[in-house]
Amino acid sequence: MNRGTIYGTIDPQRSTSGNPFETMILATTSIAKDLKIDPSGTCNVDMMEKFLADIVYEHLCLNRSQVSCFDNVLKYTNTFIVPENFNFSREQIIGFLTPTIREQSRRLYKTRIFLAEGVDSTTLNSVLALGNPGISVIGDVVYVDPTKFDSARSVSELL
Repeated sequence: MNRGTIYGTIDPQRSTSGNPFETMILATTSIAKDLKIDPSGTCNVDMMEKFLADIVYEHLCLNRSQVSCFDNVLKYTNTFIVPENFNFSREQIIGFLTPTIREQSRRLYKTRIFLAEGVDSTTLNSVLALGNPGISVIGDVVYVDPTKFDSARSVSELL
């Protein structure tokens, strides 16, 4: 299974040495929606968010149709309301992704737990129809957010 892509960068704000061959190594599995940053680590969070926004955009939209890109973006952000006057530019899509990425990069608790993969489209549609705010679907994978999951609604249907 692909665990993400490894990126190297020289971040002058984090470099402790003048050696250009000492780089920071960054790895991401952006599409999994389970991004968790160690809160005890020190880094330029604003720079990291911009970096992650670019990675997520490329993963969701690069070389994809407009429809596929926007569908991926809505699923990634767990948003199902299309913003008015959305122009599908790279900047506007990244702007739309940024609040989700910001929340992911600053959270203290895991909010996306893998539930199932390889789920057929009929079942996915049934799961989405439950309207439970703690359930998200990306591709054929279902995740549960325990901080938003409404256990009073649709649990028996989900099971």
